[in-house]
Amino acid sequence: INPSGFSPNVFDVPFDEGADVKVKLHKKCIVKVDEKATAESKKLTYSLKEKSGNASCGNGKFVTHLGGCGACSSLHDLATYDAIDLTNIAGQCAFAALIGTPPPTPAPASFPGLLSLLGLGPLPQGLLLLQGNVRAGDPAFLAQLENFLPSAFAFTRGCLMQQIAAQGFSLTPGCADVWAWNQLNSGLKCGFDCVLTFQLNVLPNDPIVFPPPAGTFPKDIFEAGSYCSTCKNTFDGGEPVCDAQASNITSFFPTVEKSPYYLNDCFQCDECIAFPYFLRYGGRSRRNSGLASLINRPPNQVAEIDHVYGLPIV
Repeated sequence: INPSGFSPNVFDVPFDEGADVKVKLHKKCIVKVDEKATAESKKLTYSLKEKSGNASCGNGKFVTHLGGCGACSSLHDLATYDAIDLTNIAGQCAFAALIGTPPPTPAPASFPGLLSLLGLGPLPQGLLLLQGNVRAGDPAFLAQLENFLPSAFAFTRGCLMQQIAAQGFSLTPGCADVWAWNQLNSGLKCGFDCVLTFQLNVLPNDPIVFPPPAGTFPKDIFEAGSYCSTCKNTFDGGEPVCDAQASNITSFFPTVEKSPYYLNDCFQCDECIAFPYFLRYGGRSRRNSGLASLINRPPNQVAEIDHVYGLPIV
């Protein structure tokens, strides 16, 4: 039985890269099991509590992930995280919302795509113009984009939920909101980098850097090394979440040069520009829950958590 109460309005998420959402690093999200209700219902009944990072557990209290609680902190969402590749599914749905190709099957009715609705043209030029205008912060372009964002978000979310349901799983409503918005936000701001990455089958930790495209936009809009300098998000209002100079990997989102943890342009853009919002509003990620992923992470970025709560997490 999963608690509710974490359902952020995704359209309140700041669109400005200069905004600071203050990611909660020095916290733990705790599952507090209601032993009496669990015994009576034979179903794991619990509440979620946010505690300081040094808080101890026991007596029916279990750490479910590091950082603050959010829309994806439920154990139901944990079970789905552990079972299927949400990043790939959500990414495919968001990409379909951008370029208007037929979505993965099953999915909602086809969406014309933001590139078409905004008159930006086909790939790859359309994504170049989309990423360039969004990250340059052109007011007239952003005003036009905002007219189409609700329908693009609704399509992405519907596609995500149907794809997950086809595999026998689901997300809680607020978590589905966060996943859909995060992938759409990443596509808007990193789409050109990512289409090149996927077309060339570049692995997440492959140190391939694409040269900035020639054109009317500042080249740092398309340089992975610049993404950290434009990200103003912090941990708890202090330490920057994205530190390109982090030599000891203290940041969650460093560009670690010449190491097995280096991220390609697409993933580095997403880490610095989209992921802080996901972590702040979603709470649970694979790495802060101690779940393995296809991305090679520094060991100190992956939590060590045993997900044992007394009954199956459903």
